[in-house]
Amino acid sequence: MEANKKSGTVTKIDVQQQVRSLLKITLGNAVMGFAYAKWMVPHQIINGGITSVSMLLDRLLGGGVATWTNGLTLVLLLCCAIFLGKENLGVRTKSWTSGMILNVLTKREAEG
Repeated sequence: MEANKKSGTVTKIDVQQQVRSLLKITLGNAVMGFAYAKWMVPHQIINGGITSVSMLLDRLLGGGVATWTNGLTLVLLLCCAIFLGKENLGVRTKSWTSGMILNVLTKREAEG
């Protein structure tokens, strides 16, 4: 969190703004992940990105879209850590973790 420029302290308003921003990002990721899991993947719509590459690899090699998506994302996270440094890794790890949780939840729902 950024410190208040005048006093060098973090205010309650700063924390509230950061929490709101984090909640908006998390909600946006969840909605987008749900849309992919429930609409794009079942209808086999390829529009780019990791999920679409995973759909192609699943069609060619098998193994499941969620497995390919998580594997490719892990490879990209490792590349991020190697080439961009640890500072950028934390931001991407949060997004990847929320995507993995959504994958697990939607997979269980589809099986049940």
